[in-house]
Amino acid sequence: MGPALSPLRIALLVVVAIGAVAAGGAALLADETPRPSPETIDNASERYESLDGFAATVETTTRIGNETTHTTRRITARPGTGAYRSVAVGNASGYDVTVSNGTAIWLYDRENETARRLDVDTDTNTSVVMGGEQVERLLRTALAEDNESAAGVSTLPMVSTTRGSAPSGSLAENESSFDVNVSYRGTEQVDGRETYVLELTEANVENNGTVDSYSSRVWVDTERFVALHQRTNFTVDGERYSVEQRYRNVSFDPDLSNVSFEFDPSASNVTVESGPEITQYDSRAALERNATLSVPDPNVPEDFRFDQGIRNVGETRSLSLQYTNGTASVSITVRNTTESAASDDGTEVQVGSTTGRLRTFGASTLVTWDCDGRSYTVIGSNLGNETAVTVAQSVGCDTVGHK
Repeated sequence: MGPALSPLRIALLVVVAIGAVAAGGAALLADETPRPSPETIDNASERYESLDGFAATVETTTRIGNETTHTTRRITARPGTGAYRSVAVGNASGYDVTVSNGTAIWLYDRENETARRLDVDTDTNTSVVMGGEQVERLLRTALAEDNESAAGVSTLPMVSTTRGSAPSGSLAENESSFDVNVSYRGTEQVDGRETYVLELTEANVENNGTVDSYSSRVWVDTERFVALHQRTNFTVDGERYSVEQRYRNVSFDPDLSNVSFEFDPSASNVTVESGPEITQYDSRAALERNATLSVPDPNVPEDFRFDQGIRNVGETRSLSLQYTNGTASVSITVRNTTESAASDDGTEVQVGSTTGRLRTFGASTLVTWDCDGRSYTVIGSNLGNETAVTVAQSVGCDTVGHK
C-alpha cells in the first residue's frame, strides 16, 4: 500500500479522469480508417435514451504512483432517468451498495449496517454509464471537418452527487476543462460487441497547468452508443495517474422487473447516518438570510451574474456563491474549518492580510487561504489567474466577519 493520498490529489483524479475534460476539441482523422457517416450518429443520444435498461459487470483499475486498486461492481441502470443500482462484487470497504431513483442516492454499508442518503439535483444527476449526449458529442467532434467545440464531454462516468457538494478546494464538474483533440481510431471488439474507438489527447499543452501527458481512449458500442471501455492516463506534478474501466457481461434491455431502484432503510436493521443538509438559493440575499456564516460580497467582473448560492450544514458548515457570464464562471466558498485545500503547493499570493496559494488545473484556477479559523476557496473556470486572485482579494480576511 502506498502513502495516503491527500484530498486534493484524490479530487484531481476524480475530476480530471472522470469529470468534464473536453473543451475546444479539434478533430483529427486517421487516414484510410473507415469512419461512420454523420447520419449514423445523428440519433445517437436518442438511441441511448431509448434503452429500457442496461446491466453489466464493471471492472475498475486505478493507479496513482505505485499504488494500485481494483474494484468490481455489478450495475443495472435505466438510461436517461438517473436510476441505477451498483453493488460491489467481493470484498469492498465503505459503501458497497449504491442505489439511485433519479432524485435521491442511498449509500449502504452492509458490513456496518449503515446508510446515507444524498438528495440530488435532477437536472445534473448522471448515471453510472456515460450519457448519450456525451457520447454523441465525442463522435461528432471526432468526425467533424473543423475544430468543433467539445465542451462538457466526459471521458469516464461520474457517480452522481449533490450539486455544489464537492469538497472545498476540489474542482466542480464544469470547472475542470482543458483543450483536447478527439481522434477516430476505427473499430474494435469489446466483450463480443463492435465498438468505435475514440482517442483524446491534450491540445494546448501550455494551458493545462499542472496536468501533463493527458490521454484517454473510449470504446463506444456501435449499436447502442454506450461506452464499454475507457482508459485515461495523465501526470500531475510528476506523478502518474491512470484509471481504466471495462464493462463485461453487458446486457441491453434486460428484464429489470425484479430490480429495485429504491432503498428502504426501515426494511432492515440499518442505521441511517445524517448526511449534510444542502440548500440552494437563487440570490445572494436569500443565502445571507439563512446562512450561519457571514456571506462574502465579492467583486466579480461586470458581465458576470449571480448563478446560485449553496448552504451546506453537516459535520462542517460551508456556503458558496457562484457567478457566470455564460462562458466563464467563478465560485467563492467559505468553510468553518481550516482543514481545506490550502497547502504548500502552488504559488504564493497576497490575499488581504494573509498569504494564499494559487494553483492551475487546465482552464481552472484555484485560490485558497485561511483566516481566523475559516478556510476560503475561489475557483475560476476560463477566468484567468489575475481575475481569480482579484476576486479572492476582494473577499480577503478583513471584509468577512462572523455570525
